[in-house]
Amino acid sequence: MMKKSLWILGVAVAVITSCTNTEVTEVAEYRTIGFDAFVGNTTKAVSPIDLAALKAENGGFYVYGGYATVDDVFNNTRVYWKESSWVYTPLSYWKEGETYKFAAYAPALNVTPEYDYATNTLTFTGVKSDMNNQKDFIAAQLINPIVAQASNNAPVAFTFRHALSMIKIKLINGFRDGVQVQIVNDFKLSGINTQGNFVTTTGAAGTWSEVGIPADFTDGGATLDANGDVYEPEFIVIPQTVAADAVTVSFSVILTDAKNNPVLVPGGTGAGNVKAFTIKIPAGEWNMQNRYSYSATIDGELLGLQTITFADPTVEEWGDYNDTPVTIQ
Repeated sequence: MMKKSLWILGVAVAVITSCTNTEVTEVAEYRTIGFDAFVGNTTKAVSPIDLAALKAENGGFYVYGGYATVDDVFNNTRVYWKESSWVYTPLSYWKEGETYKFAAYAPALNVTPEYDYATNTLTFTGVKSDMNNQKDFIAAQLINPIVAQASNNAPVAFTFRHALSMIKIKLINGFRDGVQVQIVNDFKLSGINTQGNFVTTTGAAGTWSEVGIPADFTDGGATLDANGDVYEPEFIVIPQTVAADAVTVSFSVILTDAKNNPVLVPGGTGAGNVKAFTIKIPAGEWNMQNRYSYSATIDGELLGLQTITFADPTVEEWGDYNDTPVTIQ
């Protein structure tokens, strides 16, 4: 149980009731606990979080921290951007001589973390990153504690790091322009673990443990009209070790010509132009703040079609010259 204190509230009331407007402004600048933020190496994700996203209307970050005897000065407190500064309510004030620690994260997740002042860590149990939780997740742990001064305390500056991985499956139309490759809406990415426990650390986002609960990721497909057109669904996933053949991609292709007529393919179903495929993702590591792309080209060879080829041509020989004498004038 964290110890509560009314000291901060008392100071706030005393300052407001006993000072002039000018003095209140100085307190707000120098004695209130203020914040600043930086997001390192922005990940392009389904809902990317960078500094601009943190400053957006529904953005902000959540802060924990305090000092030894009052370690919950901030207890999942939302800090958000308003006009030209980071704000929160109600205000908290520095207590001179106390050693403060801070940790933060964004956005709100399916779980609320627990804070440990001694280690200055946030522990998240049962974080989900599945089809219903496609959110970028960033975390920050202040490296050095802050000893509060009587005045001129600088804003608490967080450096956020991304805690998840990004996966992209890239399917390319390898046919000539006009041949239409339709990836139907049965696209599915299977075998990815979607839940884990996370603990923040200094100098990095944190560490994951007990990653499990495999589930499917799906997407609605697309139609690729021209050579080089790309279908590339992206997913945010929990960092994990991928075993050989454990993660698979399954999808079906419908092939039509420039007149939108079915192109028959060996083993095709439906109108004879539908074929199902499976991709096995190679073994490896998906690490935090990294993106992984797996690409394949859909062409006639993949669909079992016979390539139109050309043999050596026959060139007919010229006939003999027919010599006709002429007179020189």
